[in-house]
Amino acid sequence: MSKNKYRQHFENVTVTGQQLDFTGNGYQQTAKASKGLIEGTVLDNGDIYKMSDISFDQVKINDVCLTESNKNTYNQIDPITTENIVFNGCDSQKYTLSVSSSAHGNVKPLEGDITLLAGKSQTFTFAAEEGYKLSDVLVNDISQGAVASYTVSNASSNVKIEAIFVEL
Repeated sequence: MSKNKYRQHFENVTVTGQQLDFTGNGYQQTAKASKGLIEGTVLDNGDIYKMSDISFDQVKINDVCLTESNKNTYNQIDPITTENIVFNGCDSQKYTLSVSSSAHGNVKPLEGDITLLAGKSQTFTFAAEEGYKLSDVLVNDISQGAVASYTVSNASSNVKIEAIFVEL
């Protein structure tokens, strides 16, 4: 059984109104508010496509901010096809991680500006193209050496990360 993962980040989302479920027949149907469903997919062959590493920041439903404590009021989360679904509320401090590299290498999970919530951590790995090597990693313009990875731990400020690659 293979497991594929999809990652997503939702921020500054406002939802007004509710989805309705109808039960009963014909003219005797009863409407009730239904929950949003967060789930991945299980294929007939048993392969699972998981919804993974999804964060909800500044997300409101009818002016109520989604948090870990009220997430089940508004959502039904499938524990088999999801993992690491996080509701961060509306008051979290955020920091910007500016991540870049010189030519002939890359940084994973991605380059560019990344938002990280206060207290959270993010690890970056560095890989050179064939014929090149990692020369240095600069964090806020301070050399860390040719490290294979760097972790921003317990975020408390903006951080600039630059990977420098050179020819062998």
